[in-house]
Amino acid sequence: MKKFVSYMSILCMLLAVTVACNDEKDLYEPPTTPDGKTEKPNTFDFSTVNEVTLNVNYNLEDNKFAVAFEVYAENPVNEVKDDEGNVIGYVMKENVTPLYGDYTNTNGEFSKKGIELPAYAETLYIVTRNPLVNPTIMTAAVSGNTVTATAPANKSVRNAKETRGTLTSNLPKNLWQKNGSDYYPKWETLGNFDNQSGRPNYLLDKTDPNNARLVFSTKELEGLYEAIGKAVDRSKTCPEEYRQEADLELARNSEVAITMLGGNTCWNSTLGYYYYTGNKPTDLKNVHVICIFPNTQDNKWELGYSNATGLKRGDAVQLMYFPNIDNNGDMSNPTTEFPRGTKIGFVLKNNGWGCQGNNYAARSYGGSYYKGTNNFWACSTAGLSDYDRNSNNLGKQTRTAKFQYISGEDKYAIVAFEDYQNDKNFSDVTFSLKPASAFNDLPEVVQKETNASGVYAFEDLWPAKGDYDMNDVVVKYTYSNIKEGYDDESVDKYKITKESMTFKTFQNYATKNNGLAFKLDNASGYTESKMEIKTSQDADFKPATFVVEKDEKDGKQIFTLTDNVKAQMGAEYRLTLIYKNGKNVEAHQNGVAKVMPFIYRQEAEGHLEVHIPYEAPTSKTVMSYFGKEDDLSDIDKGIYYVRAGNYPFAFYLAGATETDIQPLLNRDNESKAIDKLYPRFINWATSDGAIDKDWYKQQ
Repeated sequence: MKKFVSYMSILCMLLAVTVACNDEKDLYEPPTTPDGKTEKPNTFDFSTVNEVTLNVNYNLEDNKFAVAFEVYAENPVNEVKDDEGNVIGYVMKENVTPLYGDYTNTNGEFSKKGIELPAYAETLYIVTRNPLVNPTIMTAAVSGNTVTATAPANKSVRNAKETRGTLTSNLPKNLWQKNGSDYYPKWETLGNFDNQSGRPNYLLDKTDPNNARLVFSTKELEGLYEAIGKAVDRSKTCPEEYRQEADLELARNSEVAITMLGGNTCWNSTLGYYYYTGNKPTDLKNVHVICIFPNTQDNKWELGYSNATGLKRGDAVQLMYFPNIDNNGDMSNPTTEFPRGTKIGFVLKNNGWGCQGNNYAARSYGGSYYKGTNNFWACSTAGLSDYDRNSNNLGKQTRTAKFQYISGEDKYAIVAFEDYQNDKNFSDVTFSLKPASAFNDLPEVVQKETNASGVYAFEDLWPAKGDYDMNDVVVKYTYSNIKEGYDDESVDKYKITKESMTFKTFQNYATKNNGLAFKLDNASGYTESKMEIKTSQDADFKPATFVVEKDEKDGKQIFTLTDNVKAQMGAEYRLTLIYKNGKNVEAHQNGVAKVMPFIYRQEAEGHLEVHIPYEAPTSKTVMSYFGKEDDLSDIDKGIYYVRAGNYPFAFYLAGATETDIQPLLNRDNESKAIDKLYPRFINWATSDGAIDKDWYKQQ
């Protein structure tokens, strides 16, 4: 009996050892030296961030203004081709997220230090959505901690033909003909123009003080170009709120002048106008069109061709009112004043100047001239557009976008045309009208948000060793801001007026109850804050109350989002800060708010926090935990949350997407160490981040 008991005791001991080993099979002991002593802490900070100085220069040629741009780690656009296979534009790829976004100064130049980019981003793609800025994409190599992207001088002029002939008032017949026969009423003209280039001789003299009320100042043009960049995106379909009938109704008796702001097309089109009161016309056959610009081509299209240049950006023409024009095109008794309530509409004859054989310019790709008739009339009045080829499925819809730029009490009407092709970005011919505030209100340009994101992942057993699967708490962090322009002569014209910080949690299988909080830095001066939550059952964010405290050590604010992440699995927490007069940031600083997220739990001894390596805890944590068990922090040296070996207690994955972190979120991977989920992790960790910097990107 005693022998049996003895055998049972031994068996139980063996089982206990086996169970203990199984429990610890995924727990990693710190490496030891040959004499059994624990090694020194790993000095690698496990950072996936590279802090760089970013320099961008668009080499603006004539009109200068602040250019909005975004930075990507991969080419974010696909090419758009026409029926002949020529590249005519770009479309943004699905699910691409910028790493950073900002504005240049009014000279088209940008330089700032302290911009955080993912360390894996070794070649950057600098993209501007503004259709009147070239090039769309610039590439730049990351050289150490510096990135420089510069557009070549004269980059947007491709063998422009400055052809000059003789003055004429004879417009090309294809403006009103189809297949050689009159189809619409003959177009009228405001005066003479060059028979080779189409450049009018009736342009307003911008140096004449008498024309000041009708031509735009340099400052006004600056604001107009910036507004276009916010409303019209050359790489996306134009928003519906702007895509509407662009007939402009005069709010008072007024003169009217039109200024060509620019084009983003290969076509040499012709622009005309018409006007009416009361019911709108239903057929272009009942409309008498007056030509404004015989050739709208400004030769700034970046994709390369030879073409006649008809205009320069900023060229202006005063429109005339012909009270008897509805009487078979009677041009008698013209006046410069349009009556209140008059609606002015526009027609863009696609390639109206570009397919004229020997007498007029033809578009060329590599010397092969395109001479198709391409008869198409794009109109601002819904139902009037007419064409033979339906490449973009717009039918007889209005082919214009309209919106207004507001500066103080002045409101400026802007119209942007879509011509023949299929990109639907409504950026092919863009113009504005003056005087200011002469027309009834148009849609106001909405400021765009700039977003960037990454992922925080935490082990919650600190200071004890864990399984280092890095999935006890996983949080996607998204930062966004809105910037608005200020004319206060500051170094940065565009200042942050709103910042939002969103923390999205995910399903986890940790046994401990972990809270989620963050310390906020570089956000002083905000005048209003808003706290919100969106649970997995909510369609939108709703008001919430976060616990806000001050760190006793440095006075910075600590926001506690939840004391138990598991109580609202999948919840998103958002803090929004409003800056009434814009956030003043020196030009050499990144300027965005900084967050230091951490998880915490309440133990018998007090508050326990887990931060990314080397980041200091808040004043709330119990300091006696440091240096215990697996933690090798050195408080005297300000070194926190470090250990021996190649597994951190937490890290931030810059630029990571939800697709990238699927291995962390997969329940089947519970208790599998990070290098088992991402095989290249160990190369990155053991090289101190020198190789395999994109180890977590799912490619």
